Amino acid sequence: MKTLSIIAAVMLLACLMGTVAAAQTPVDQMPTLSEKEQSLLQDLNNPELSKRVKAAQELCERGVLQAVDPLINMMQTDEAFQARIVAACALYELGDKKAFDAIKEQAENDPRQTVRTALRGICQKIDQAS
Repeated sequence: MKTLSIIAAVMLLACLMGTVAAAQTPVDQMPTLSEKEQSLLQDLNNPELSKRVKAAQELCERGVLQAVDPLINMMQTDEAFQARIVAACALYELGDKKAFDAIKEQAENDPRQTVRTALRGICQKIDQAS
């Protein structure tokens, strides 16, 4: 559990230090997903926290915009607060406006103070980039 907290903290720091590349690609113009990317999307629902976190990070690194909705769902509903923070960081890095709106909403509504604080930090970065 300590390792996962460290992973979440590192992802948050990387997220807050990164830049926003406000990608707004219509769904019909998105590239077809590879088998690996499809597998990563499925891993967002894996029972193991470490696999969910790794999948979110890798989808972000690959710039998979089809992951926005599943990551929003993860950020809003995952029982592990670390996963919610990592999902928010991945959404921030993907730079999608819909994701930004969801992060701002979750920053006010998450049941855990740690998550609200982390997401408010992300919101500050979003506002600074606008």
